[in-house]
Amino acid sequence: KEEAKEEAKAEEKAAPEKEEGEEKPRTRIGQGRCVGLVVEWKGYMGWIEPLAKISHEQAKRHGGRVYLNQSDVVSGTDADSPAPRIKEGKIVDFFVYSDADGLGAEECRVRSVLRLTLPHGLTSQKLKDSPRWSEHLSDSEYYPAYEREHSVLLRKYSWPLPFVVLELWGSPDALVEAAIALSTPEDSKNC
Repeated sequence: KEEAKEEAKAEEKAAPEKEEGEEKPRTRIGQGRCVGLVVEWKGYMGWIEPLAKISHEQAKRHGGRVYLNQSDVVSGTDADSPAPRIKEGKIVDFFVYSDADGLGAEECRVRSVLRLTLPHGLTSQKLKDSPRWSEHLSDSEYYPAYEREHSVLLRKYSWPLPFVVLELWGSPDALVEAAIALSTPEDSKNC
């Protein structure tokens, strides 16, 4: 019983420290949003693996991962709608901040996903930029230039199939525009 009481007292002492930790002063890094993959989630907090390198002196802390708290997740569409729940494997975009503990994500938005298949020829015609590989996006490559141009993460699977499987991650409006741009052959744009 004494051990249980001591543990309870220790937890009570630790709880205020945790709240104080959430109030550490933040400094936003950069102007734009970053894109990353949620690689670990513990119900209320977790870690994002950014898909592009973050240039900051604290970027190597925590193995290059960016901290995320559920309270920093926002709805991507309507300000009145509740923030979606996070889980491992989700693609998100966010602003990066720095505090005494390292880098964190704020105003984090969960991206929607759209999967489509295209013929190999059309895919080769559309995806001329250099792809990148991430250890966290297995069996696939992604296209950073497509993200910059369309605000959509484009992931191309490397499965040996008679067609190409693509995954698009973005806001609903951006997904529609990107899917139309990808699936429309170059010679039919003037019709």
